[in-house]
Amino acid sequence: MFHWTDHRIQAHVLICLLAYYVEAVITRALRNKKAGFTVGEWFRSLNEVYAVPVTARGVRAWVRNELSATAFKGYQFLNLKPPERVLKMEKVSVVAEKITS
Repeated sequence: MFHWTDHRIQAHVLICLLAYYVEAVITRALRNKKAGFTVGEWFRSLNEVYAVPVTARGVRAWVRNELSATAFKGYQFLNLKPPERVLKMEKVSVVAEKITS
């Protein structure tokens, strides 16, 4: 990254150090729990998590796909709650729905 001012350079370095620290903490936790996968493998499994919109009767729900075993175990080992299956529900107008279809 190219930054030209001191405060932006310092902010970039701080963000990099924080990311490294978070990765180190997760790595230590996974090793202590003998997870059987690396932090990189867990991050890659999280890249496969997505949500799709499902619309029925004027309501759109954003529904998360099923977590892989690695993603789910990573959440468990780190004592984190996985994202809800239904992330968001919103009313949609019938006119807007026909325009976007």
